[in-house]
Amino acid sequence: MSGKVSQAANLLASAWRSNTRLVSLPPSAQPTTLDEAHAIQDETARLLGETIRGWKAGVTRPLRGGVLASRLLPSPARLSAAHMHRRLVEGEVAFVLDSALPARDREYTRDEVAAAVSACVAIEVVDSRFEDQAAQPELDRVADLFGNSALVYGPPLRAWRDLPLATVHVSLTIDGKTIVDRNGGHGSGDPLNACVLLVNALRTAGGIARGTIVTTGTYTGAPVMAVGSTAVMTIEGLGSAQVTFTP
Repeated sequence: MSGKVSQAANLLASAWRSNTRLVSLPPSAQPTTLDEAHAIQDETARLLGETIRGWKAGVTRPLRGGVLASRLLPSPARLSAAHMHRRLVEGEVAFVLDSALPARDREYTRDEVAAAVSACVAIEVVDSRFEDQAAQPELDRVADLFGNSALVYGPPLRAWRDLPLATVHVSLTIDGKTIVDRNGGHGSGDPLNACVLLVNALRTAGGIARGTIVTTGTYTGAPVMAVGSTAVMTIEGLGSAQVTFTP
């Protein structure tokens, strides 16, 4: 492990533990490659005594953010707002690996990935260990678990493949008020695209284990939640997920 990776991970892990925010990473700790950013994630999780149980996938590029085991929650979930600086919610489709996709030389096809996963509704909770996330270089944001704070997921559905995920009806409500109500809206059209990208990015890094969950990007934007509020994401034919932010 490089000194850069160790320094950045220690700073980020300390910010997690103390519930404080960083202005930025010092130049000596800033990743300069995607591999370094991902290594910082891995070391941050280790320092926190956590395991990574899921991944936030880049929508059109093979970026990823680890989802910590303690922050992967079945719906309905309650999250303490006291340990969060921002409470942005993204309504998404997530995929759960029903069978492992191990390391191998050739790429996995879309059909192979589709056959290996169940689908579910998810709400990604976005937060940052930086005071101003948008002002940070992209690789620094990736190092910070790609902005992931938690992932709430509904019941996985094995028989999802006939759902038109590119055009499916989605809705997001906050405290009963409709925020989003439309067909489709995923950034790549079809969320399975992001899952395939992630699987193939991990194909040369040990593969991806059975039971791993992969969330694939928002259909709904990222509205900010107030303390005490409840968000419900619903996808026609797939179900719903719910999260409440407690004081």
